[in-house]
Parts: sequence; C-alpha cells; structure tokens
Amino acid sequence: MIKGAIEVKNNIFITGVVLLAVVLTGCTGDQYGNQHENQYETIGRFVEFKENTVVVKTGDITKEFKVDKESKEDFFWNGEKVRVKKVDENKFELESYYENVGEIGGFNDKENTVTIVNDDILTDYKVDKDSIKNFYVGETAGVKKVGENKFELEKYDVFYHNDDIVRSLGEGRIIATNTGEVKEVNNNSSILKTDNGDLKLYSFILRTDKEDLELYSKELLEKGSEVVVEYEYLNDAKVVVDIYKEKVDLTVKNIRREAGTGVMILDTENEEGLKNVVYVTEYTTLYFNHYDLKENDNISVYSGNIDEINSGSINARIIMWY
Repeated sequence: MIKGAIEVKNNIFITGVVLLAVVLTGCTGDQYGNQHENQYETIGRFVEFKENTVVVKTGDITKEFKVDKESKEDFFWNGEKVRVKKVDENKFELESYYENVGEIGGFNDKENTVTIVNDDILTDYKVDKDSIKNFYVGETAGVKKVGENKFELEKYDVFYHNDDIVRSLGEGRIIATNTGEVKEVNNNSSILKTDNGDLKLYSFILRTDKEDLELYSKELLEKGSEVVVEYEYLNDAKVVVDIYKEKVDLTVKNIRREAGTGVMILDTENEEGLKNVVYVTEYTTLYFNHYDLKENDNISVYSGNIDEINSGSINARIIMWY
C-alpha cells in the first residue's frame, strides 16, 4: 500500500444550490464539477491556521484568508488539498477538496465500484470503469464527486516532511525510514551507521502480565548487515517499527496492471540481466507515488525471504525508488 499520503477528512460540504442546479438543469458530471468548483475563491494546500486566518498555498503563491471560529475547529492535515469559499465580503470557509482520500482496497468490475480504505474504514464509490484503468490496488487516491452517486479518482501525492523520507499512519503519527549498516546491537537499542551519521534506535517493547515482547526480530539486526529500518518518533526517541533486510537491486523494464485485481506488476532485470517479476500489492510499502515510477528506473526491492528473491517472482514488502 502506498504509505506517505497525508490522511484527510472523509467529508466534503456540497451546497444545496449546486445540488438543486443539478436536478433542475440535468448537469453532466463535468458540468456539476465545474459549477461546484466555480464557487470557490481558491483551491490549494492547507498550511496552517493563524489567529484569525488560514494559510493556503497554491503553486508557489501563499495567501491568508479570514475564517470564522467554526472553520478553525475542523481538523486539516498539513498539505491537505482544500477549497476556500467566500461567504461574506471579507470572510471565508475552508473545506476538504475530496469526498475521501485513502488507499485503494480493491475494484469491483461488475458493480463499477472502487473500495477506498481510510483509517480502517472501507467505503465503496461508483466510478466510470474506464477512469480506473490507470490506478492500482494499494495506491492512494482522492475521491472527487462529479454527480449524484458518481465519483472519479484523482492521483494523490505522497508528502515528505523536513527532507526525511516519511509516511503517515494517520492521526498525526509519522513513520520515517533510513538505510544503513548495523553498527551496534544492545539490549533495548541499536545503532545504525548511515550516510548522515549514526542513528540510535530503540526497541518497541509491548509489556504484558507475563513478559515483555519486542515487536520485531532482533536477528534482523545482525552486526555488519545492511538494512532498511522504519521508526516512529515517540517523545525524543526513535522507536523501531519494522526492519527490511533481504534486498535486490533492479531496473524496471515494463509496468503493467493485472486485470481484475488492479495489482501493479513490474517486469525487471538485475545488473546481470536476470529477470524478476515484482508484484506491488496492497501490502507493499512504497516511499513514492505509483505514478512516479517509469520504465528504466532503478529500484531496491525488499522481500520477506531470500528464496523468493532467487525464484524470480517477488511479492515486495517495501520498494525504494532512485
């Protein structure tokens, strides 16, 4: 699944005026969408709330709009795509741009629906069959309403914060990742030697009535081995979430979509010319957008075991893109 997409709210406010216009004029989906968006002062990315204003960035232009108290009580993620609606001479309201944003959990070709997963909530949307051909299961997408019970998918960016490669788990939880050589392993911590210096990581320990359980295998942190480590910031500590070790470096030769499931399939070769087929499923962690990947790109693919890598058919756990 694509990780890194900033989660947004599940609802969009649609005025009764627009809904009534659709009923009376018989607007098409495009007309509906155009009429709806023409109501808004601007569409951009949410930056922050100040005392009496909201800061929104559109392209390279940053603007402030005066908003009421009710708008400020709504929750918006930094980077969320939003719409600013003018309600008075110098007064504006802030709304989410999308009906929903989440990972694509599956496609139903018979019903022409797509399932969107947001914070473990599954919602089905009626979409045009031809409009989903360029989307993959596990990809993060925005759901835009274009008519009564009609929706379309839009590509959605993966955001990066403070120049670190990160992904969001929602509710403000940010997961970072780093690659390096295991330098030291202690009882409850380890040190990873990276290009930017040593990184101290702590074990994630689940305390139970009977014993303390570490939520990852310390065997993966063998001294001298090269690993990718995902970690979460808890207070001032960097706590290990997952570790990836078995890796193969590949060049993408062809990208295709499996009919029905929507799984992205990568036909690849290593530097010796040996071919590998890589399956990017809803369980694959990516640190880039699906649509960023192109033929002849170089990637590092991490799998659960070395036998799978040697077989030439890989269900990828994590993919790094260069």
